[in-house]
Order: sequence, then structure tokens, then C-alpha cells
Amino acid sequence: MQQPILAIETTGTYCSVALVDAGQCFFSQSDRKRSHADELLSTIDHLLNQASVSLADCAAIAVNLGPGSFTGIRIGIAVAQGLAFGADLKTCAVSALQAMVLDASQKEKTVDIEQVVKSAVNQDGRDETVWAVLLHAREDEFYFAEYSLDSRGYPVLVGKESVINGTDIAAWLALSKDKGHHTVFVGEAWDRIEMPGITAVPASVNAKTVAQVARYKFDHNITLDPTDLVPSYLKDEMHYRTVSNDNQPA
Repeated sequence: MQQPILAIETTGTYCSVALVDAGQCFFSQSDRKRSHADELLSTIDHLLNQASVSLADCAAIAVNLGPGSFTGIRIGIAVAQGLAFGADLKTCAVSALQAMVLDASQKEKTVDIEQVVKSAVNQDGRDETVWAVLLHAREDEFYFAEYSLDSRGYPVLVGKESVINGTDIAAWLALSKDKGHHTVFVGEAWDRIEMPGITAVPASVNAKTVAQVARYKFDHNITLDPTDLVPSYLKDEMHYRTVSNDNQPA
């Protein structure tokens, strides 16, 4: 029997928790916005009771490291670390952007993923589809990354995750077009980019997709000690506009 993975998602507006094993998934999401600190632990306890398992029965604890809400990321990591220490469990670190790509790749009703992948396999049998994921950060800033899918459909990062603006996106689109890559645009944030020819696959992050990514990592021994969980803010300091004091009285 496969041990379940407990997954925590706190980077978005609503926190969620999932308990996933080989055969079934228990899932719960908060109805209240930004209630992570108030509801996360009780939701975890409720889910464990619903599944009739204890924390010690789990294989690992997975947590979304971001990018996303800075406060939410810190809450999720703190809870994951505390639970993992208490039950002597390993942890699995998951990227929000990676989970979004996995979510998009599973939306077969929205896009024929199998056909997309087949159409982009080169003569060497290597999939050259680029899954370009975009998540709005603030104003004209976006979290961005390129992923490819391996033979199991697992999202593999190409390059690095970063923060870019509208000008950067336009430059990337021109470069991608020159390379002739087949691109799948992931995330509703692409709707903010006013350029023709972009049809994005909707994607969201919740504890279910976090758990699915974590299962792959756990099965391939890609785990971390709780102390090694580090937030993935991508940008530690947003450049907020400040009001000039030049015309203020002394």
C-alpha cells in the first residue's frame, strides 16, 4: 500500500490541503480569503481524521514554496516544518509555476495535450514543446518560467524561474518565434498581454497538484530535510512607487 502524501498550498488567496495516495484523494479548501493562519492546522487535522490516518502514516509533507503571497509562503513553510519535525518526516518542495504547468497539462478538455506533445517531437524523439507559464505578481510584473514535460508528463524546468515585465515578455515571444518552438501558454495572466496569437490554457495551484508533483519527487528520492525548505519569492523586494517629497513643506 502506497503511503499518502500530505500537501499544503498557501501561496494564493485560498489555502488548501490534500492527502493523496495511489487510489484516492482527500481534499479541502478554505472558503475564506487569506485565512491561512487561522484555518490551516484545523483543516489538516480534519483531513487526517477523514482519511483515518495519522501524520506518522504519511510518506512526506509537500509544500508550495512559491512564488506567490509572501506571507502565505511563510505560513505554509512554517507549518510544514513543524509537522515534519514532529512526525520525523521528509518534505517535498514544490514550485507554484511547476504545479500550474501540471494542472494545465491535465486539462484535456481545454487543449488536446497528447496532440500538442506529438506535434512538437523532433526527429530524435525529444519533446520540444515549451510550456510557458505566467503568474501575475503586481502591476506590470509577472512570475515566469519555461517547462518541458518528460515521458511521464512531469514538468521539468528549462532555465530558471524569474520575474519579468511586459517588455521582457515581448522580447521572449519574438525570440521563441525565431526558434520555432511549439509553445503552450499557461495561466490566465497571459490574458493581460495584449499580443495576437496567444491563447492560454487556464491553470491554478491547489494542494492536489502540489501533491502530484510531490509524489513524483518522492518516488525519485527528491526530498528535503524540513530545515532546508526555503521560500521562493523570486523577488525579495518589489519596487513600489513612492510619493516624492520635493514639494512638501519643510
